[in-house]
Amino acid sequence: MFNALASQVLTLGLAAFVGTGTHIRVDQLGYRRTDPKIGLVLTDLDLSGERFTLVSAGPVGGLGATAHPPVRTVGLAHRFQVGADRGQYGNFAHVYELDFSTVTRPGHYYLRLPGGATSPTFSIDDHAYDAVIPTALKFYPVQRCGNTNPALHGPCHLNPGLAVGGPSNGLDVVNVGGWHDAGDYIKFLGEESAAAVFLLEAFDRAPTRFSDGDGDGVPDALAEARVALEWLLTMWDPVNDILYHQVTWGQDDHFPWRLPEGDDASPDPGKSHRKTFACAAGKGANVAGRSSAALALAARIWGDPTSTFFDPGFSSACLQGASELFAYGAQRPAVQHPPGGSAETSWRDDMALAAVELFAATGAPGYLAEAHGYAAQAGSRFYFNSIGLHAFAHYRLAQLDPTYVATATNLLRVDVQYVYASHASANVFRETLDVMQWGSLTEICGRGLEILLYEELSGDLQYHALALDQWHYNFGLNAFGVSFVNGLGTNWSHYPHHQVADPALNPGVPELLGFWNEGPTQSAIYLAEGITLDRPDAFAPFQSAFAVYHDDLQDYVTNEPTVIANAVGIAFAAWL
Repeated sequence: MFNALASQVLTLGLAAFVGTGTHIRVDQLGYRRTDPKIGLVLTDLDLSGERFTLVSAGPVGGLGATAHPPVRTVGLAHRFQVGADRGQYGNFAHVYELDFSTVTRPGHYYLRLPGGATSPTFSIDDHAYDAVIPTALKFYPVQRCGNTNPALHGPCHLNPGLAVGGPSNGLDVVNVGGWHDAGDYIKFLGEESAAAVFLLEAFDRAPTRFSDGDGDGVPDALAEARVALEWLLTMWDPVNDILYHQVTWGQDDHFPWRLPEGDDASPDPGKSHRKTFACAAGKGANVAGRSSAALALAARIWGDPTSTFFDPGFSSACLQGASELFAYGAQRPAVQHPPGGSAETSWRDDMALAAVELFAATGAPGYLAEAHGYAAQAGSRFYFNSIGLHAFAHYRLAQLDPTYVATATNLLRVDVQYVYASHASANVFRETLDVMQWGSLTEICGRGLEILLYEELSGDLQYHALALDQWHYNFGLNAFGVSFVNGLGTNWSHYPHHQVADPALNPGVPELLGFWNEGPTQSAIYLAEGITLDRPDAFAPFQSAFAVYHDDLQDYVTNEPTVIANAVGIAFAAWL
């Protein structure tokens, strides 16, 4: 066992890693043919005036039609000048750019520097990112709760819960279904409804990007979203006007380390009869609005009679739930915070998106008027994630009402130009964050996605390279050289903080594929948790005050999968 605080005291000092070597970082998935293609090298050496080599490692398989024949000659090389020095990072004196954008011929390649340092092999290929969505969707069956045919564990949490708060306080309440939020077994209405929104907006925007892997006529993304949607409806009690927003909390859930199917028979009532929290009086517009938006989207998608998954009964149930929850939220204009979860500050963006999607589903002009009213109050939020859906609200309203395009464009431009671009210019890896917060990759993907929404509305492409920087960061163009989506690239996380995926707890379990990691945080956030690692820190030379990451089961700060991270990443992929 390795005490994180002691190790970080050593690893964050430059003197501890004199001669840390030279390390090339690339997007391990690759680069599309006409996109900018930048690698980065971390080093203490002065590489000014040096040249690097792009070496062919062979053809790309399964390209399909392409304007250029793939590279056939292994070892074919292109030489380029080492580019600009972006400056010092952590223990390294220099981070140099390696620009090979002029190469467009499809194939597998790697970069090589004088002295022998090489990058992982990557592709140049317009299909380089095709595997992202289907791979990322593999994570969701593992997160399923209830009798929903979960993967890698048995049916779980089938007992009624215990209502906490609201008119049914202390009584049994049905809370079965949905997804476990992360490596633990809490279920958050706010996170789950937001994940459903991102999945459904992504499918609605680019349905051909979503395959039907099991051949049942329902695209896999919709099959997973339906697990969440049915649970959203379960958490709404229209008879008693109660919206439940969370099932269990950390105090009851996090210990001991266990598989979920044993909870129903546990002698601990906190596990066998899980607390189910009702929205407090006068609160809940955020979770009600978010859930309403997801259900309204579902009503329209499953209500399409031309689709193979047309389900008028489910569509009708979703539309009814969406309209009821919108009315509930309108009567409770305040945020409901999750106990022990992430604090929220906004609800108008959730209600704006709900009104937009209800208008899209029904055509009722009253919803359009409500959407304009809430959107005007929502404004810009400077982030785009589970607790900030303003970008979708403005974008979707502009799609449905052309008179709103200029307003939406200006609001998104505030985020993109004055916040995201400003932060990125100060970071050598061009992350759009000034501080690497808990859940940094969800933030990075959300901000990259918002840039693409802004582009679509405005036609302004000056920030497109910045959106690509956010994408590439996820797949290896980062200080650690890690692809943060398991199963994609060449070097991904193998030891997530996830109970079901732990072979010591779940013998014979295969590696957990497709999870989108939480990502690095600033060292102060990580150190405050006092985590003791299971194994030596393989990334010690690359840790810094700005960002730390560990591929270690004990690190729940930087190395825990979440359903929202996957959903935002999938949406980013759908727009890219």
